[in-house]
Amino acid sequence: MPALLIRAMIIRQIKRTLTAITALMLLLPGPVGVFAGDAHSLSFRDSKILYQAHRALKVGDPAQAIRIIEQYQQQKGEPLSAPFFSFTGICHYRLAEYTQAIRAYENASKQKPMDGDLALKLATCLYLDAAYEKAGYEFARAYRLISPPRADLLYQSAVAFYQGKKYVESAEILDQLIGTTTVCNTAWMELMLSCQLELEQWRKAETIIDKLLRKQPDHEAYWRLLSQLYLRQKRYKQAALAMDVMLQLVSPSDEDLQSLAGLYSYLNLPLRSVELLSKAYGHRPAPDEIKTLASFYQRGFDYKSALATVDQGIAAWPDDSSLRSLKTQLLYAKGDYEAVMSENASPVSPTSAERLLQGYAAWHIGNWGKARSFFMQAMRDSRLRDSAKTALDVIERILQSEKDARAPLSHTTFAAKNHE
Repeated sequence: MPALLIRAMIIRQIKRTLTAITALMLLLPGPVGVFAGDAHSLSFRDSKILYQAHRALKVGDPAQAIRIIEQYQQQKGEPLSAPFFSFTGICHYRLAEYTQAIRAYENASKQKPMDGDLALKLATCLYLDAAYEKAGYEFARAYRLISPPRADLLYQSAVAFYQGKKYVESAEILDQLIGTTTVCNTAWMELMLSCQLELEQWRKAETIIDKLLRKQPDHEAYWRLLSQLYLRQKRYKQAALAMDVMLQLVSPSDEDLQSLAGLYSYLNLPLRSVELLSKAYGHRPAPDEIKTLASFYQRGFDYKSALATVDQGIAAWPDDSSLRSLKTQLLYAKGDYEAVMSENASPVSPTSAERLLQGYAAWHIGNWGKARSFFMQAMRDSRLRDSAKTALDVIERILQSEKDARAPLSHTTFAAKNHE
């Protein structure tokens, strides 16, 4: 599949996720809010220590806040309660120490397993620490615990699973998410599309692209993906049509034009191919490109355009003998044998291959003298010597047969005159 397109699509998903996660951490209860709800279960000393740690965090020193709590834990000599772990989790998060933040939030969650905010904070740090599979499960748990349900948490879960290469799990979460609404959310559908492509579920991917195109029919990337999807299924006609639509929506690159030309060539539509290649090659195609254009015209039996293209090439590249040879071949294939022979008048000496074709052209119109002359010249090339010699031998036999056929008639006529 088109890896760059999929990568670009997923990068958009990741950027959305990181932006959302940053917003989530800002919206979650702050350091005071973390333990305010647990104030009734905290001792006076616990509250005092948390207040001191909060002041250190407030002035921008999360490391000092962590030290205050660690010193208190050593003095206390017993496990701390959930508010302490949750607070140190925030401090480590501020220091971008995600592994330590994860450990703190896990300890807090063990004490308060039904706390949706803790689950969300743990999921966020797991995601930022690249523990994507675990983050996926925690985002899903946060979705189940937080009321009212928040669809964005399921979406974050699906993105995390995708980044962890858990495509089946990601798709299952997205199925659940998409089932919550009748609205086609582009981000959700794109992520589901990426999952199905990774799972090589081509028909499911095709259905999703169809839905996306109904919403955004002029989206070039969707048409490109659809074309690639058809190619993977060897549905070449549909692939060509999808790519054709795509090229109508953008200024096509030469590579795109040539790719589509190749598809039409495979579908045996050479004149459509040459139309696209002419755009790709520009106003002054190179000799090899001229040959390609001419070959497509020839496949479409448009010899007039093929010869005109080669003539333009000869005018631009007069020293290129291969273009003159190509013209001779085209004239011969067209059956214009007189024109093939007239190429002898070219100011540049014809090649031995051209001489061979001129010999065959003279043969076709029964001009044995010129045919013999052309074949004799072609014999100078060792690579063509056998072909030219065979042709000369055949001509000699033909001429001898004609001579023999006339001889009996001449003898009979002479005898009859003597009898009279």
